[in-house]
Amino acid sequence: MKIGLGLKGTQALSIALLKKSSVAWERVANKSLVEMFNRGAHPPGTPVDSGELRLGRKVKKASAGKSFHGEFGYNKDYGPHVEYGHRTRGGGYVEGQYYLRNNVEAQKDMYRNDLLIEMRK
Repeated sequence: MKIGLGLKGTQALSIALLKKSSVAWERVANKSLVEMFNRGAHPPGTPVDSGELRLGRKVKKASAGKSFHGEFGYNKDYGPHVEYGHRTRGGGYVEGQYYLRNNVEAQKDMYRNDLLIEMRK
């Protein structure tokens, strides 16, 4: 399951930092990805029933190239149902837990601040 992370103002900062130093950009981007990965290790970062979803966290480190990006997500097929909610067979509805969205929201300001700090160096 993938959720895109689009932050207003950070795209320009990311590009500026990448032009200044791809190593610095990779360091900042990977720091954010690892923080999200670590935050997902414990509730409420990832809901725990059997623990399979938590154990299915994956991170693909960021790299600067033609297009620069990194990824953090979950590889269990039922992840979207836990994130967004789902209907039950009896006609009911289970609310989404928004664990991934909350993780991204928690990271937004940290990522932006890390970019600004790195640009000032």
